[in-house]
Amino acid sequence: MILKRTICGAIVAFAFLSLIAPWWGAVEAVETTALLAARPWEKLVSLLFFEPAPHPPFPLPPLPDERESMASWWRPVLSVPGTQGGWVALGGRARTPIPLDADSLRIDMGHDPPVAPDDPVVAGNALIGFVDRLSADGEVRVQLLRHKDSRVVAVEAEGPVAGEKIYFAAGGGRSRLEGCIRLSFPSSRYGIASGIRTFTSSLYNRGYLPPGLFVGEIRSRPGNLGDLQLRAGLLPPVAGDALCRVAVLVPRARPGVEGREPIPRLRLEPVDVSLSLPPGRITSRAFMRVGSGLEAGLAKGDLVVSGGYLTGAISGSGVLAATARLFLAPGEVIELAHLDRAGPRSVRLQVLDRTGPLCTAMMMDRGDRLAIGSPLYLPGEAAEGGEVYPVCRLVSVEHDGRVQLLCAAIGDGTEGFCLVSIP
Repeated sequence: MILKRTICGAIVAFAFLSLIAPWWGAVEAVETTALLAARPWEKLVSLLFFEPAPHPPFPLPPLPDERESMASWWRPVLSVPGTQGGWVALGGRARTPIPLDADSLRIDMGHDPPVAPDDPVVAGNALIGFVDRLSADGEVRVQLLRHKDSRVVAVEAEGPVAGEKIYFAAGGGRSRLEGCIRLSFPSSRYGIASGIRTFTSSLYNRGYLPPGLFVGEIRSRPGNLGDLQLRAGLLPPVAGDALCRVAVLVPRARPGVEGREPIPRLRLEPVDVSLSLPPGRITSRAFMRVGSGLEAGLAKGDLVVSGGYLTGAISGSGVLAATARLFLAPGEVIELAHLDRAGPRSVRLQVLDRTGPLCTAMMMDRGDRLAIGSPLYLPGEAAEGGEVYPVCRLVSVEHDGRVQLLCAAIGDGTEGFCLVSIP
């Protein structure tokens, strides 16, 4: 009787905890372990519908190596015109996802980065902000131009306005126009109009900033009755996932710069795991079982790799095993990216079916630039390893917009690894 009451009390206590603290690690571990133990029937049912996994109809070129893939991601970020004037661009990865209206960033530049407060931060030819401070663990804090404490820069219009070259002060807060950077500009008699592009001035930045960096486009509208100036702001040149990779401009003569790689190394450790999926045709509710858990340091969000492809992300970690959300599951709409000379370009796909290593999907965007064999990557999350391993590769394209994709073949005991962040 005492044992029965103890068990019932434990069940009630766990149910109460799962309601008020579902994010607590202990609760998630118990739920994940129970989920893995409670669904053995899924494998048994799928065996009745087993179909041999088809193979690609023709050989594909080898996957790009890590160095080639990383260079493709970083080429547009590090292509800074002003670096010829004694500046060097050093890359940094965002440590956390970037909201569209962010006014600051936390970036990882590797061990002991040679940067200092007020160093300019760019994404290609666009100025986005300045270094604020460095943390003890090497993390670099960046204030974007629309941060209220950001440094103000001198910018100039792309061409003459009303026959004159016009200079402005930009940055140091948000404009009264939604989503724009604060802009102080001359009287409305100059005829400033929306759409005029602005760049860092060659006259008024006193050598601490390369000239010619794109700062943003002017957005303006008439002020209230009696105002002598237009209400104006600068639309930021870069936003959203494009801020996952940025670069800091540092003087070439600064100690520690010479010989430093411009692309920082990923702080990731591969943890070997075994993977399994129900054999045969994969259903929309299928999840991947991972043969390691909290004891190996696996945490929610860690990426899973098998056969050189990203196969999923850890969704829950039990004590000795974990579950992972499967990428390219039937019914899923997923945004991926392919790489070309201009950098990553987005592609949206709706997954229709997946059997073994082959997946059929409907392309929701124009894919004119996609070539057979093209690898497709996760578009963001620069610090998690998505820039090294693709999710899939293009095998064929049908006239109705359907595509066949080659991804990882996962069966019982498939070898793989999880990318775990090194603290």
